[in-house]
Amino acid sequence: MYRISTKELGIPVPIRPYFAKFLLMMRLITFLMLATLMQVSATSIAQKVSLNASNASLKAVLKDIGKQCGYNFVITESSLKESKLVTVRLKNVDLKAALDEIFRSQVLTYSIDKTTIVVKEKEITTPPDILAAVPLLINEVRGRVTDDGGTPLPGVSVKIKGTTIGTQTNDRGSLR
Repeated sequence: MYRISTKELGIPVPIRPYFAKFLLMMRLITFLMLATLMQVSATSIAQKVSLNASNASLKAVLKDIGKQCGYNFVITESSLKESKLVTVRLKNVDLKAALDEIFRSQVLTYSIDKTTIVVKEKEITTPPDILAAVPLLINEVRGRVTDDGGTPLPGVSVKIKGTTIGTQTNDRGSLR
């Protein structure tokens, strides 16, 4: 009357061991495909550049890099005018290393954002050590403060710009 089923989860009993092996093979193939795709992706990110330029304009060098790697450059005309000529010999170098070499002697710097390279002027900052050394460089400052008519101005505060060194003029408008 009742029949005992030989199927469990829709897979007949004699096929179960093969099905487990099949699933294991599928997992292995999926893992290998994923690893291969990640390797291809990493290779495309690490662009290689070959460049041979002698006294070339920065514009020409950046255009050549753009053709090789497919990157777009954003740079102003005034920055191009301020740039120096580029002499460089590179063969199969990473894009970042190539750009570092090109911008090493320039007054410009760059930043990479996805497939766009933004070129801008380097920010010139004065280190605090130099500002601290300014008072050591100044031996003595002398002068006289007067108004438009030539009358001496007593009690005027005079300060060296960028420092905390200062003094006041005496009753004759002189300072020391």
